[in-house]
Amino acid sequence: MFKKSLPMGMIAIVMIISLAFMSLAYAHWTDQLQVDGTVTTGSLDAKFDSISDNDNGLDPWMGTLPQDPKNVGDCMGTISTDGDTATVTILNAYPSYSCEVTLTVKNTGTVPWKFIGFTKTVTPPATESDLDLDWIGNVKIYNGTTLVDQFSASAMCGKQVDPTWTVVGTASVHVNQSAVQNGTYTGTLTFGVVNWNEWESSQCVSPYLPPVTP
Repeated sequence: MFKKSLPMGMIAIVMIISLAFMSLAYAHWTDQLQVDGTVTTGSLDAKFDSISDNDNGLDPWMGTLPQDPKNVGDCMGTISTDGDTATVTILNAYPSYSCEVTLTVKNTGTVPWKFIGFTKTVTPPATESDLDLDWIGNVKIYNGTTLVDQFSASAMCGKQVDPTWTVVGTASVHVNQSAVQNGTYTGTLTFGVVNWNEWESSQCVSPYLPPVTP
């Protein structure tokens, strides 16, 4: 018995059809989608903006009845070029001489910050019995010329200052009776700030508070 073979043309057609089915099974296209993220961070910055003192001639007198006022001591305030340090220099001082310095601090960054307060130190060999250095009166926060808040220095911790806002406070320097002749005394008031969302009440130790950690 003889088997009938397919014509060569039919064999070619069958092969083409088979290859077509194979291409449907194995040939496919792919694509991907992705999401790119870009984050830019803001800045936290506090700068001294201005400084002034109340010794504009005759020495400031702390008593109620000035007696024979003199222009002896001199009190001057300056701000460093980077705005990070305010310096008060007192010349030719004597026991009981005092002056007051008003400072303006500005939020020059792009995020709000809160105070974590201030510390005061007197550089040895001087002690706090030689030199009183402290904030006095109320500290005030301004948005432009609008008063936002005011509070005592001991309540400074946790107060929020938004970008471009300013803080105005007054520091007092008083030379005590224990000061020696021809002496040099140095004291420092340091205050710290932290971005507003990281502030915690545990950062407050009243009335003097820890400086900010770099």
